[in-house]
Amino acid sequence: MGHIDKMTVGIVLYNPDYERLKASLDAIAQQFTSVILYNNGGCNVDLIYDNKPDNMELVLLGDGVNRGIAAGLNAILKEALAENNEWVITLDQDSVIPGNMREEYQKWTSNDRTAIICPQCIDKRRKYMHIKETPRMEKVQMCITSGSCMNIKIWKRLGGVDEWLFIDLVDNDYCKRVVLSGYEIIRLNNVILNHQYGDIMPRSKSVEKFFLKLGDSLKCENIAKLSFVRRVSPLRMYYENRNVIYLNRKYKNYGGIGYENHHCRTYFGFLIVFSLYSFLIGKDKVKILKAICKGIKDGLNQEVKPWKVKK
Repeated sequence: MGHIDKMTVGIVLYNPDYERLKASLDAIAQQFTSVILYNNGGCNVDLIYDNKPDNMELVLLGDGVNRGIAAGLNAILKEALAENNEWVITLDQDSVIPGNMREEYQKWTSNDRTAIICPQCIDKRRKYMHIKETPRMEKVQMCITSGSCMNIKIWKRLGGVDEWLFIDLVDNDYCKRVVLSGYEIIRLNNVILNHQYGDIMPRSKSVEKFFLKLGDSLKCENIAKLSFVRRVSPLRMYYENRNVIYLNRKYKNYGGIGYENHHCRTYFGFLIVFSLYSFLIGKDKVKILKAICKGIKDGLNQEVKPWKVKK
């Protein structure tokens, strides 16, 4: 059994919705007495303190300059380490944790090889996603940051998260290093986090039903995803294109990385499934095309030292 008093929660904030943040903090306060927040910009400090539960101790880091999700995560884990914690649950600012999260996570903190304990994340808007009931625990190769409980000693041993990535594929990069270094990521399927992946809009009921049925019969999630429309952000297109090239150069000795996000296996598949599709459905095609091209250019030009497992 792990140490109950050695686990805390961290959230990177950026232009938060205070009503949603209050719901998040209220849920956290049912299981934890403290939370570490990192201000990446657009935060009203008075509102944050006004919305915190009375029994919660709050540590607010950052000066309001946006240094990216990765820098915020590193700052939170560094602070948690200074406070003698052993584990940090990292959350998105709109995540509302389930009531059994701490209790269930606590059962799996005694193994020194466990780097991350994560929940089953379900986006209720994406109707092709279904809750997996069994097994209760399984080892996985990849998980998202939100809801993940990170082993601080292993985070430090692996050199933290890569701050150059800024926002996209930060979780892919860290999980890749975790697994290649011989550590484990375990997912608890009985801990379910309602998480929203991206900004999406539903299609008409008949179109939604058609693509859900077609995707299910062909066992293809990329077709099932046609049951909704994704809003395309040129800025996110830039970072995703830039970072997928950078990371595949970083891990050139260890196979592809980042493609699993889009259910493809190669860079060509990524260009078709993500970049081309986003260009076709996006509204501001000139901005999107420029973002893709700049991302590719910067990903190729960035100096990167191929990563190797430390022996």
